[in-house]
Amino acid sequence: MMTTRLGDRYNRRGVSVVIVALFLVVLMGMAALAVDLGMLQKTRAEAQRAADAVALAGASAFTTGDDNAAQGTEAIVRAKDLAIRNTMGGEPIDVADVGACDPPALPLDNDLTPPDDPTPDRTVVTCELAIVIWYPTATTPAKVRVRVRRAEVPVWFANIFGRRSFPVAAKAAAIASGAGASKCVLPVVFPDYWDENNSDTNLPDPDNNWPDDQQGKVKAEDWAWDDVPGTPDCYWRLGDPAPDPVPANPATCAAARAGSDPEGWGTGLGSDLRNGLQLTPGGPKYYRDVGRPVVIKPTGGNAPYAPSFYNLWDMPGGNSGGEDINDRIMNCDPDQVISLGTTYDSKPGSTTGPVEQGFKQRLNAADPTNAQWVETDTLGIYKTGHVAVTAGADWRQSPKVILVPLAHPKYVAVGRTDVQFNEFAFFWLEAVDKDVTVRFIGPAAGGLGGPVTGPLLKTVRLVE
Repeated sequence: MMTTRLGDRYNRRGVSVVIVALFLVVLMGMAALAVDLGMLQKTRAEAQRAADAVALAGASAFTTGDDNAAQGTEAIVRAKDLAIRNTMGGEPIDVADVGACDPPALPLDNDLTPPDDPTPDRTVVTCELAIVIWYPTATTPAKVRVRVRRAEVPVWFANIFGRRSFPVAAKAAAIASGAGASKCVLPVVFPDYWDENNSDTNLPDPDNNWPDDQQGKVKAEDWAWDDVPGTPDCYWRLGDPAPDPVPANPATCAAARAGSDPEGWGTGLGSDLRNGLQLTPGGPKYYRDVGRPVVIKPTGGNAPYAPSFYNLWDMPGGNSGGEDINDRIMNCDPDQVISLGTTYDSKPGSTTGPVEQGFKQRLNAADPTNAQWVETDTLGIYKTGHVAVTAGADWRQSPKVILVPLAHPKYVAVGRTDVQFNEFAFFWLEAVDKDVTVRFIGPAAGGLGGPVTGPLLKTVRLVE
């Protein structure tokens, strides 16, 4: 009996050893798979961070200018540049041409270009990065969708089950849409451009030229915003679906539908309305106002008004003195947030001396970007331009680049004591000699919330 009991005890011990051994194998396998899974999840997180950053970088190309083809090219450059600065599993993202890929790159699929989406305007596929771009339309913002994908992320312990690698991918999309506020805004305000339909008391200019002193559509014309019945003026902010106010007679704003592209409809800065106008006989024609020189002057009493006249406005925290105006023109307050649609007080008087001095100081200030205005041709018959800077520099940091709010022309009427902004725009500071000469650059990039948004002020944000 004793021998049998002893044998049973040894048998039970042997079974226990086998069970423990099997359990340890399973436990080690689970631990090994957990290590592989953790590594894959880490790589997936890196891919998502990269995709988010690359999409935002691409969309940022659409915050300035209005040449969609050039913006699309720049979006691809920015996206690729940021992609190679990111890593997955310790290795940079490969943006080489698809012909050099091993393993082959994954082509575009419905995940990147869903059947319900419009046909993309630009597509690029590299070894590990795919970029799809939609240009802005009258109703939709510019959009950049990207996919970051590594076909083979090696694993360690999954080899036991015959898998040496797994694919890891992430997708993101960003848009460049209207923003509502900005910083480093100057204490001067320009009226956005309108189409003057009345007050035409002078001889017409047969060449339809804009004179140097008033930028009017008729030489020496008295400009005064007027929306009374009869022959009202037309103001149509670029990007809006209709004029403000909508005239009873549609012919009032017929000229604002210049061209067949709705993106250029309107009277405001950046529209197609002035594409054919010249400052001097035989002079250049500027496309959508970019590069057009404008002589800005202070308003004065009840003098005839021109779109190039400026008003002063009270920035929060400031005072009415000339020294404060001079300081705010010369120096940026990075904590001062100015919003579209918010009511601000107008500042009485022109304070010509401090304004001129402030602009002259900016013009002569040391410029770490070495910025210059470069005029170029576009579409065969037009001029345009851009700010050229030292490689790697941000042109917006040049003291010669100024950020100015624009207002509906009704806010520059004689007797108004308040003002609301509906746009922010960049201008190039060209010259200062009593009067100040600037060139329209284009929209101001933003990223701040506000009561309303403006088509010239752009911000980028993730939407997928």
